[in-house]
Amino acid sequence: VYEAVKNFRLHEKTTWKFDIFALLLLFNALPLTFLLLESPEKLNLTNYPHLTNVFHLILLFVTFFVLVLACIGSKTLLKMIFSWTPLRWLGNMSYSYYLIHGFTLQCLAFVLLKIAPQTIETSFGFWAFMIISFTLTWISSTILFVAVEKPFSLDNSSKVSAKETVSAPKFAKIIENEQ
Repeated sequence: VYEAVKNFRLHEKTTWKFDIFALLLLFNALPLTFLLLESPEKLNLTNYPHLTNVFHLILLFVTFFVLVLACIGSKTLLKMIFSWTPLRWLGNMSYSYYLIHGFTLQCLAFVLLKIAPQTIETSFGFWAFMIISFTLTWISSTILFVAVEKPFSLDNSSKVSAKETVSAPKFAKIIENEQ
């Protein structure tokens, strides 16, 4: 998508109308995707399972392309939404979230089953558990990101500069001299 934006100068052609089109496409693609995956008989596609997959892939490709184009190709609503600082923070710490969320959820489930095993069976309990789960996974991943990932992975001072690198022939001479 980035190459299409730059090569065809699509960012000059997108307007707020394109953002509205992208959002409408996204919101219409979600229920259609659900129908394709869960109820192909409603679309008379039960006899053609491969056709269902083809429609799903085309829908996914077109929707993703238009959404990304609207996000990086324009300076309107979608770009502002996806450039919002809290969303960018979540994007930066997504690997930390991926690493720690399972452990956090397992610990939370263990504690919840010991304290109140019947709570999650109610609708209120389910939604309360969802809010608590997201909050705790967000807190634990933020701690991991700030304590480990940011200082070691995103710190520019620890990266080796081009002047400090050693070419292969120089490295071979260094090894020979040490032996």
